[in-house]
Amino acid sequence: MDKYILNSSNDAILGLSLSREINYCNRAACELFGYNEAELLGRKYTQLFNPLHTAEFDILVEALMFKEMVSPLRTECCNKEGLSQTVSIQYSPINNEVGEIVGISSIIRLISQYEKATSKAQALIETAPDAMVVVNMSGQIVLINAQTERLFGYKEEELLGKEVELLITDE
Repeated sequence: MDKYILNSSNDAILGLSLSREINYCNRAACELFGYNEAELLGRKYTQLFNPLHTAEFDILVEALMFKEMVSPLRTECCNKEGLSQTVSIQYSPINNEVGEIVGISSIIRLISQYEKATSKAQALIETAPDAMVVVNMSGQIVLINAQTERLFGYKEEELLGKEVELLITDE
């Protein structure tokens, strides 16, 4: 059953040895990187990523070895044809029956164009010199920037979900 679950996932899942070699891959990993299972197994994991990722990965491995939780990492991976794609990766330790760390799991999710655009839009709104308020079709506030907080004196959590009329005075 485990194998079916892992191979049904849309996320790429890799199992890594402590020497950073791939010793497990699911169907989605083969599709993401453009290699078949035989080509991925035994390959150095860091060969699949932007060289800058190697230093970040080494820091994360060290944290995992000390049993620290690590946050997902956003980086670039390269497929067999050299195409670069933005991904989010969650790393976790793989423990044996007695709790010793014997490897690292890498769950890789492709960042969609929508998520990239949303992130860029949020950054643009936040850096705008003017107060900006985004409302939904019902007139509820769904997004504000720091300038809005300063101008109106409300915190973000006080405005989200409220009617935009709250910010419009009768005068």
